[in-house]
Amino acid sequence: MPLAKRSGRSGFRLYTKDLTVEATARLLLESELRRAIDLGELELRYQPQVWLRDAEVIGPEALLR
Repeated sequence: MPLAKRSGRSGFRLYTKDLTVEATARLLLESELRRAIDLGELELRYQPQVWLRDAEVIGPEALLR
C-alpha cells in the first residue's frame, strides 16, 4: 500500500508475494535494530572524510556500529 500511495491518487499496485517478503525483511531488520539498542550493542563512531587529491580533511562521517 505505501508504494501505491507514493505513486499518487490515480496510481495502483498489484499484490505480489515479493511485497510480503520485502515487508517481512524490513520488520525483521527493525526488530533486530530495536533489540540491539535495548541491549546497548550499538556505538557511535566518527571517522574523517578525506579528499584524496590533497589529503585534506573535509568533514566527519558518523558510523553506527
